[in-house]
Amino acid sequence: MKKLIVLLSTILVLSPTDLTAETMNHIRINQLGYLTQSVKTAVFVSRDNTEVDSFELYDALTDKPVYMSYNVRGYDSYAAFTNAERLSFSDLTKPGAYYIVAGGARSPSFRVGDDVYDGTADFLLRYMRHGAARDGLPPMPEQVAQLLSRCFHTDPEERPSAGDIADELQAIRDQDLP
Repeated sequence: MKKLIVLLSTILVLSPTDLTAETMNHIRINQLGYLTQSVKTAVFVSRDNTEVDSFELYDALTDKPVYMSYNVRGYDSYAAFTNAERLSFSDLTKPGAYYIVAGGARSPSFRVGDDVYDGTADFLLRYMRHGAARDGLPPMPEQVAQLLSRCFHTDPEERPSAGDIADELQAIRDQDLP
């Protein structure tokens, strides 16, 4: 066991990655991908005031750089981040799988193509209609869960109106008051 701990400690010490940079800086991308002819922007955010003046895109399959840009626009702090910058790469129109590297951070891989949104609406509707969305919600009173379920009914005529929803929520609230 001691040998395993020593080995793991040695690997961590000699590891070429900077764990601090990985957790302090992040690149946010459109996880569905980008259309070839659309606006393409990612956001670099930093917790340690790291600023970037350029970024690179890499081919996700070969790990080779394919694009470099200085098209970076800085913004003020955002949420827990002390620095935020927009990385624009709209002139990249070649379909493929890519990731972005900037300021010691690497984005998740994403696609550029004309089919990146195909089937998205159908997938989301199926997800919502089959109750999967409720699985991720916090616990709630059964009356609220039933109302929510009716809101996603497959027949639009069976869904409650906004006024009906407001009335039912008010009634539920009134029941819980002493």
